[in-house]
Amino acid sequence: MRSASLCEACRSQKFRFSRPTDGGPPYGPMWRALTAALPVAESRIDTALARGPRSVSEHAETIVDILRTARSKQFNELCRQLNLGPSSKDVAEHPATFRYAVSLTRRPR
Repeated sequence: MRSASLCEACRSQKFRFSRPTDGGPPYGPMWRALTAALPVAESRIDTALARGPRSVSEHAETIVDILRTARSKQFNELCRQLNLGPSSKDVAEHPATFRYAVSLTRRPR
């Protein structure tokens, strides 16, 4: 959930993207890599519920919200409490726990 694989590949500790000054959809090299990788990852899900790749652009604001959540101090503190590391290996080994941490952090207060 921390965009760990892309961050590791780009040697960045933070997932970076930009927006036009007058608003609009996110863009940038890391965003383009994410939008290319998500449909491929979704197509590999082997469950009866998998419907195949969806358009990432239709869900851009939700993805941005999740990325912002993953960058928050609250999320990082919760990950520490749950003994979750920051690498893509940690995410791969504990995907349900990361989803739980994201949902707790995004929950309205």
